[in-house]
Amino acid sequence: MTRIRNLTLVLFFLIGVTVSSLGRRAYAVSCDAIAGKWAWFTGGIVTIKPDRTMVYKGGNDGTWECTDPSRGLFTLRWRKGGFVNSLVLSADGRSLKSMDMSQWYVSAKRAGAVPEKEEETDATHYNKGKKYYEEGKLDEAIAEFSRAVEINPKYAEAYNDRGDAYYKKGDYRKALDDLKKARDFGYNVKTELLQEVHKASQKVHRTSQKMPSAAQEGKPPLQKATDAKTHFHAGVRNFGAGKYDEAVAEFTKAIEVNPKYIEAYRYRAKAYLKKGKFDEAISDYTHIAEIDPKDEDAYKERGKVYMTKKEYGRAINDFTKAKDIDPADHDALYLRAGAYFKSSRFDEAVSDYTIAIKFDPKNDFPYERRAKAYLMKGQYDQAISDYSKAVEILEDEMSVPAYTGLDANLAEAYNNRANVFLKKGEYGKALYDLNRAKSLGYNVKPELLEKVRKASLGTK
Repeated sequence: MTRIRNLTLVLFFLIGVTVSSLGRRAYAVSCDAIAGKWAWFTGGIVTIKPDRTMVYKGGNDGTWECTDPSRGLFTLRWRKGGFVNSLVLSADGRSLKSMDMSQWYVSAKRAGAVPEKEEETDATHYNKGKKYYEEGKLDEAIAEFSRAVEINPKYAEAYNDRGDAYYKKGDYRKALDDLKKARDFGYNVKTELLQEVHKASQKVHRTSQKMPSAAQEGKPPLQKATDAKTHFHAGVRNFGAGKYDEAVAEFTKAIEVNPKYIEAYRYRAKAYLKKGKFDEAISDYTHIAEIDPKDEDAYKERGKVYMTKKEYGRAINDFTKAKDIDPADHDALYLRAGAYFKSSRFDEAVSDYTIAIKFDPKNDFPYERRAKAYLMKGQYDQAISDYSKAVEILEDEMSVPAYTGLDANLAEAYNNRANVFLKKGEYGKALYDLNRAKSLGYNVKPELLEKVRKASLGTK
């Protein structure tokens, strides 16, 4: 018995492998690979469009960007609540998972056919940029021209057209830089145009140095509101550029002009989080809750910061408040369940995940999370039952004709169930699950399979 018990412990530790090797790509995916309909983790469908917009049937919308096509990384920005999701697209194009540990629960499964992959070239991005430019979508055009010059740093036409787009947006300094690069790489940029853009950039620089703030001038309320928005939008631009100190400064100016500017507090909190200033972020979310006690997003975001600080009791209180404000807010339910789990309150976690399963019985995620809670409670049979349900749901997804490739989620579910079988000493079942996980691309070590095989036969 001692030998078997020790073997079980060895296998338990060895089995703790990850699926980080899954999803590696031989070449960059198309940025449009994310386009289509997605079954969101909260229930409902999110439609992600090729024009860099998205719509959620639950009553929200926003924009998205292709952050790193070589790794399948995307960033989604929601209009309502100002939420930002950093997601990775699986290698098979069938699932999205969060790259942000504070948003581990954010996930989605494709609800339609996977778009055909195309190998990205400088020319494909340049042509997309031209199309966006002709449609008047300057930000999207700039993004595509930027990808073109990333692939081909000497692409003169792309620099020229990006410079033109910057010029139309009034960003004269960037326009001037791009036009100079285009000229250096052989594009026939007229000297008069360069001089005109140079003068415009100088004029803007002088004006910005002399411009007083609304508070200093004692302007009327309407003008002050305009100035508050000006500072707010400047803060958003700095935030998007990763200039978090400058973003905080602009949001602070907006708040000074309008002390009840909720979105300025919200974005300043996000900037503080980027700087690791958790207490300041909590303070800003608290201000939002004081201004509007019905703003459930303020409670959820503050709760997430408390989670980061490992103050799980306070996080649970905030997620509960958000749930009380909007009982249909499944996001708050998942967050609270995660907080219960982190604080070792496994009974409450099981209860919340059970509620989640009732409103979304075809989602594998709450089954997998409840299985982990059962596992921590030592209720192995219940954990196996939930992992089996997750496997069933994911296997059904694989049977869809439009499905192609391997499924990292299914592989992980088999691996996790094998883990529970090992704890119960049911090595034959564990061996089956490990082989199935391996066939789906999971990185199961050969020596582990051999040890489990021998254990199932009762040999050393």
